[in-house]
Amino acid sequence: MRRTSAWVGGWMLCLCASLAASAQDHPEDDEMILDLIREDGTQPETGAEPAAEFLRCNKAAWRMPGQYLVMLRQGTHESHVQRTIRRLRAKAARRGYLLVILQTFSGALHGFLVKMSSDVLHLASQCDSHGTHMAGVVSGLDSGVARGTGVNLVRVLNCQGKGTVSGALAGMEYVRATLLARPVNAVVVLLPFIGGFSRSLNTACRDMVANGAIVIAAAGNYRDDACLYSPASEPEVITVGAVNSADQLMSQGAGGTNFGRCVDLFAPGDDIVSASSDCNTCFTSQSGTSQAAAHAAGIAAVILSSNQNTSPVQVLQMMLHYSISNTINLLPLSETHHLTTPNLLAALPPANNTSEKLLCRSVWSERSGVTNTDKAVSRCRLGEEMMGCSSYAPDGVRMGETITENNGQMECAAYNGPGGKGVYAVARCCVMSSLQCRIHASPEPGQDAECDGLLHHLSGCTSQSTAEILSDSRPHHGDRRRCVVKEGVTSHAVCCHAPSLECNLLENISADEEQVEVSCPAGWTLTDCNAVSQGSAILGPVARGNSCHVRTAMGADGAAGVAVCCRIRPPELP
Repeated sequence: MRRTSAWVGGWMLCLCASLAASAQDHPEDDEMILDLIREDGTQPETGAEPAAEFLRCNKAAWRMPGQYLVMLRQGTHESHVQRTIRRLRAKAARRGYLLVILQTFSGALHGFLVKMSSDVLHLASQCDSHGTHMAGVVSGLDSGVARGTGVNLVRVLNCQGKGTVSGALAGMEYVRATLLARPVNAVVVLLPFIGGFSRSLNTACRDMVANGAIVIAAAGNYRDDACLYSPASEPEVITVGAVNSADQLMSQGAGGTNFGRCVDLFAPGDDIVSASSDCNTCFTSQSGTSQAAAHAAGIAAVILSSNQNTSPVQVLQMMLHYSISNTINLLPLSETHHLTTPNLLAALPPANNTSEKLLCRSVWSERSGVTNTDKAVSRCRLGEEMMGCSSYAPDGVRMGETITENNGQMECAAYNGPGGKGVYAVARCCVMSSLQCRIHASPEPGQDAECDGLLHHLSGCTSQSTAEILSDSRPHHGDRRRCVVKEGVTSHAVCCHAPSLECNLLENISADEEQVEVSCPAGWTLTDCNAVSQGSAILGPVARGNSCHVRTAMGADGAAGVAVCCRIRPPELP
């Protein structure tokens, strides 16, 4: 096994300057929680009373720094408590604060106990062997995933598990400078900490990936949308959620693993046994998405040990490809998060796996707004090619999707329909040696879009209609180089070329079922998922793994699912 270097930070895998903890009052936190409550619109309709009143305990020894009891006005419904909590979390995250709900009250009084902190980076554990524990999960001789991998620790948080974005940036700069001075062939950077959304932290992660590092981040332990936090929200990092021993979403007191479209996959993170700093032969058990991210970092190191020239996005695609699918119970999540959270559990790749494959994944956008002009946009990562693009509307009201180019990068854009409640864009992003894709649009609405030349294969079709009900385009049966459209519909044909690439078309028609599924055979990879209606609204095609799922509106007349399946043509036998 070739040697791979891993860096762990917060511990960030050592910026040795720790941050001093303070038990004094935090007036900026007091103002922050008041501002958030005022912004949430909790003041009475008459406006005669203040939006929020701050009551301080007159005994300083009884105060809990950073903790607040928020009581909503009399007559408030329990649903308003939950709605207020969701809004406060989102607003706090956008302003760079972390907000943890410790307890909710729904009896005689309605409200919640909240922990608010202006410290941006948090780690669940204290100075209790967290860095040692992470290193043991990654490369320990007894409990490590990638045994023997070289590990370096960079500390950016204090013993209370707190720090700042500037401290994290300094740690990442230290890693960058060290790698410039002493280059290594392959680097995995593990970031087992979480903070409020930060553009500067996300940018630093993105730059590190652009320079060839595989950056892996913990999703966070707030039982919340990972897209609200950094570095978990950065699209170029590999974000990892946690499951327990039963392969279910990890719970941790009032919290639990984060989820959503910004999570790439899940890994074991509950009651993980690894090395302890208490002695050379000591072990301890810890839980959290930090432990899950450490498992993923070990798997990345194993992948790199067989080919150190593997790019960050290729490592991600291989991790997704070898993951175990559909073992996690996502039903406790909301409809939106159930739809966009990947049901993938990380697993080690098989030994001696050297054959190249076409690898693809689905990338969901956030949900669009609800006006007729609103759209959602999804993009692939650096090094991926977009081989397909589709749209999904939970209420079936959508105007379709298009593929456009912005600053040299393809974008999958989905359009909300009149009276619709929002739409998602779903890009199908793929990697393969020498793969190149380009777009050919319909010359006019109602005219087919097609690939030119014999070297390019049709890997996907898009549809956009000005009608209230979308009429989808689809690959042509006889001529598999064209996207066939109806009157008033504009299409984009995705045309791809690579040595030995071949593509095929599969279709499944149902006259009376609300859901249709069509799957690519073994050895083939799904590059596009299309739906054709029988005169009724379609919620949209959904690509999951190697299968295309099509759902129609309740009481619909049926639909057809159309899958484009591609592969690298196997060598001919002598």
